[in-house]
Amino acid sequence: MSASAQSAIGLLELGLRAVVLEDAVYTNSAREHERGLTRMSSAGVERSHCKGLLFEWLHYVDRALEDFPQLKALGTPPWRL
Repeated sequence: MSASAQSAIGLLELGLRAVVLEDAVYTNSAREHERGLTRMSSAGVERSHCKGLLFEWLHYVDRALEDFPQLKALGTPPWRL
């Protein structure tokens, strides 16, 4: 978790948005996991989870197809909301 926390906080320091996916980062104990998540939250890193991020991205599928017509060559996305 320490490397994840350092990377996420480093992104914030560069002026970028940072989001940690709680169920996609790992450490050797639940206590350390929560400690790392708390450290990132305290620094301003947003917390989310993989399923939430997926649903957030899916809302952008139609917009991406409008902005990048060449994506239509890939076929119709089966996962539109």
